[in-house]
Amino acid sequence: MTTPANTPARAYTVSELASIRTDGQSARLGLAIQQPATVYTARVNGTPASLDGVAQITYDGGSGTLTDVREGQTLLIGSAAGLSDIAILRVRALPSSTVFYINQVSDAQIADNQYITVLDEFRLWQKDFVNDNGTIFVDYDIPYSAYNAGVCIPRVGPLMAVLHTTFTDPDYEVTFQPPDPTQSACYDGATVSSYYYECAAATVTNATSATDVSFAFVTDGTPQLVRWSVTITDSNGKTYTAYRWIYIDPPSVDFVLNQNPTGDWETGDWSYGVTVYNDATTADIRNGAMVTLYARDYYSGVEGSIGKLAGYENILCTGWIDGESIQYDSETGSVSFTVNGANHWLSKLRAFPFELTNTTTTASNWNEIEDMTVDKALARILTYTTTAPLVMDLFFTGDTSVIEIIAQPPNTIMAQLEAIAFNTIWAKPLTNNYGQMYIEVDTQIIPPADRATLPVVMDIQTADYEAPLDIERVVNSPVSSMELSALTSYDGAIASPVYSRAPGVASPKTYGDIMSFENYIVADQDECNRICGALLANLNNIYLPITINFTGNLRLFDIAPRMYATMTVLAADNPRGITLTAARLIPRNVEMGHDAETGRANTAVTFEVEAVSVDGVTYVPPTPLLENEDITPPDIGSVDIPGLDDYFPPYVPGDVVSCPNGVFTVNSFSAPWSKSTIYGTDADPTAKVYFPCTLHPSFPTGTTSSVTMSLTFGGDADYSMVTLYAFKGGSRVATGSGSGAERTFSLVSTLDIDGFEIELSAGAGASLSFTAGSVFASGSTPVTSQYGASIGGFTVNNYYAVYNTLGPWSGNADTRWEGVMSDPANRLTNLQVGSGITNPGSLGISGYDINSTRGIVFFQAAVTSYDFGTFDPAPGDNTGTLGYVIRNATATGRSIGLGSLRIDNVCPS
Repeated sequence: MTTPANTPARAYTVSELASIRTDGQSARLGLAIQQPATVYTARVNGTPASLDGVAQITYDGGSGTLTDVREGQTLLIGSAAGLSDIAILRVRALPSSTVFYINQVSDAQIADNQYITVLDEFRLWQKDFVNDNGTIFVDYDIPYSAYNAGVCIPRVGPLMAVLHTTFTDPDYEVTFQPPDPTQSACYDGATVSSYYYECAAATVTNATSATDVSFAFVTDGTPQLVRWSVTITDSNGKTYTAYRWIYIDPPSVDFVLNQNPTGDWETGDWSYGVTVYNDATTADIRNGAMVTLYARDYYSGVEGSIGKLAGYENILCTGWIDGESIQYDSETGSVSFTVNGANHWLSKLRAFPFELTNTTTTASNWNEIEDMTVDKALARILTYTTTAPLVMDLFFTGDTSVIEIIAQPPNTIMAQLEAIAFNTIWAKPLTNNYGQMYIEVDTQIIPPADRATLPVVMDIQTADYEAPLDIERVVNSPVSSMELSALTSYDGAIASPVYSRAPGVASPKTYGDIMSFENYIVADQDECNRICGALLANLNNIYLPITINFTGNLRLFDIAPRMYATMTVLAADNPRGITLTAARLIPRNVEMGHDAETGRANTAVTFEVEAVSVDGVTYVPPTPLLENEDITPPDIGSVDIPGLDDYFPPYVPGDVVSCPNGVFTVNSFSAPWSKSTIYGTDADPTAKVYFPCTLHPSFPTGTTSSVTMSLTFGGDADYSMVTLYAFKGGSRVATGSGSGAERTFSLVSTLDIDGFEIELSAGAGASLSFTAGSVFASGSTPVTSQYGASIGGFTVNNYYAVYNTLGPWSGNADTRWEGVMSDPANRLTNLQVGSGITNPGSLGISGYDINSTRGIVFFQAAVTSYDFGTFDPAPGDNTGTLGYVIRNATATGRSIGLGSLRIDNVCPS
């Protein structure tokens, strides 16, 4: 067998075109409704002490194989066995023999002796950030140190395959070859090292191969819902597992379509509606159940499907039941519902606000990404705030432009993804009918060279569609002028603004609105000009979308990934006499129809004609100057003063209020600082705002020039440690007065300045916070010796963090402790908690510094070598080993975060 490429976009072959253009086509549709197996049951053991923020449940009476419970599976809590009337939850981490770890909830009335059911299914869930006394954890208890400089996105195939036993093989064997997983990729530092396939119901051949793995199932026609998985190991040794499904011989379901499966580019998703008969029950039709619409196709009387991806050719659409759409008819015993794709569900999941910032060095916390791109930000958000990589393929843009800051307010997961992608590089999340998400830049925006590589599904002939063909031309342009202001890729110090106008700077089109786009990311001025022209051409597309009703059973068109069709239209082929010559068409809406009585299947596709663009023209906005202002620099002799660009990114003021003839107007402006954060330990704990203006001693209202700072404080910093200056020509010429955010300037006469400078008092301060970084050392120590392991190589005065890992640790599993080592000069670092003699314990450093399984100790090395052992004075009767990880750490003390500076009552220069 040949491993199929995981690329669901291709051209029809010559023989396939012949098949879809002949008579005798039909299809029988089927519905595969996922009824997940129960993998484990138990009872709640004790009502939680508080129902606010429950993150784990103590249980007893377990039944089943505990190792079958996987992270991400669905956990039900009900008033009776198998019910979910109390809560539907997610297995957050692998359970212990007495505790289930769940997504943190505050709205579940969990009580003693309620019933726990773990189902073998994986849904789309959100994960939350938790702020525990200033330390950020993901999904309740994942510290940044666990991130380990890499996020891998598995791309292993569609959600569900449907196979049928043919009974031609005497062994009744069904085989399946998963798609090639090598499009899986790691972001932010790591690379893929290996793959490992598992499928408990199959004989797996070449389980560690990416190119020729296969599954063989022995069947007898009995329905089998089978889970398979791929575990990917990256170059840091971290693993990522993705789960997919195969339904073999799904049971027959009596149903009709009440809404054709449709993929729409605007919503970015697929959906369909069905009515199921035969006394369907709530156990069968439940909110969030995965449902796959599939077909048994016939061309010229011969069974066989033609689809985008080998092994999935018969799939029309896979999604999840929207519980709000479920309607029961008690008279007919039927139930109707809608099945929606991933975009729909991600638009329901709430998301907390976040701000991601670029760093040119190794990131040290959840809010930083080294050399941040849109794709790296998407990988971080989707991996650590959702379960999407566990459930489905996620393909990203491929854009490599570095971005300084990406921030989003609270919203839904999908709204944040759309904003990250579109508001930076015009990308859009789109989910195809297989349930694979493509976050990609629109075809109308990408460069011509990239468009040339896209697959052309088919050249559409007159005989392929039902007449008449309705093509409508746009006579008057909707947009007369397009202006694009963008930033070039951030180089760690500056992202330069670039501007473009189309069709040109001097003369816009006669008809249409004037439009502008701002703050997008481009490679350079040339790309800004190209995109500006493409935007104008797309918005002024001379053709309205064209809907083509194909007569054949076509399955290769989709809203993602990007693809084309081509078409030549003669004047005689349409009522308006419009001609097209080898026009490239972009599918924007795909609807798959089916007549249940005749079995006829057909497809309607709405296409957008590719727009032909002309690049925009470079445009430089004017910078307002005061009338008759002399901007000649003064004669400063041979003094070498660094240019202002050394301190600030280019800044272009907007429209300002001038102060002609000494008439001053009360006003207000805002400007950014040259840094986002100042640390007391910085060599230069200052930042500047370049805003040439004139300060005044008194306006007509009696007010003076002032500024208001927007600061956030870290460590022991407060306003008393902040000094605000006005500077001119590199020298401080005035000091702001005040003790809070607002600082005023008490002047005798007007004062011309170049801008403002802020200074933080030097020093780390008395209050330190710690961040763990890269791994320094790891290992284990026997609990039978007080001096079980010796680690050298510590640098005196450097900071380190020690974690407990493997072994018979004790203590409260939900307790998190973080502290500073009480005696860093003590060469013995003890892994210990509690009495120690009868219970080797959790993690303790130098005398019980840590007393929980979630413990971390930060310390500043006083010597170059430390011993790890058990604090038990008589350790000989202990058994086992205790594991530890030592990480390099940093200590952060006094700091201020800088928001924009508000400048009041000045006369801008």
